[in-house]
Amino acid sequence: MADETVVVKKYSNRRLYDTSASAYITLDQLAEIIRSGRDVRVVEAGSGDDVTAYILTQILVEDAKKKKFLLPVHLLHLMLRYGDNLMGDFFDMHLSQTIDSYVRQRKAFDDQFKKVLHFGTEFTEMARRSVDDLAKSSPFPFFHTGGKETDKKKE
Repeated sequence: MADETVVVKKYSNRRLYDTSASAYITLDQLAEIIRSGRDVRVVEAGSGDDVTAYILTQILVEDAKKKKFLLPVHLLHLMLRYGDNLMGDFFDMHLSQTIDSYVRQRKAFDDQFKKVLHFGTEFTEMARRSVDDLAKSSPFPFFHTGGKETDKKKE
């Protein structure tokens, strides 16, 4: 069920209705649904027209207002100058592949980094055990007491 697309109805009063949760939601809540990994499909309640791209763009614009940044101004100029054909093809073919590749590479890097950290933890434990084993067989008394032998002599 988690992989199913969430269908949201958009009403003329700009309210959004999540059909899976049977509740009205805000744009921020819709963004959280998407960030959690679910796909959404937004349809106009009256006509049934798919308005997903419009609503997702609206979410991005709202986020950009809060952060004061969305895309570089130069890229926005190009998008407006060359219109739907060129930019639509670019976004469909190249940008989505680039982002997918980036996400996969980042996940692989994160997984590898976790392995390195885990190895470091295991190595530290192995080194501690080796020092303990060495201390047990050492003829030097301070190894046996964890260095406290010299503290006793001072007293």
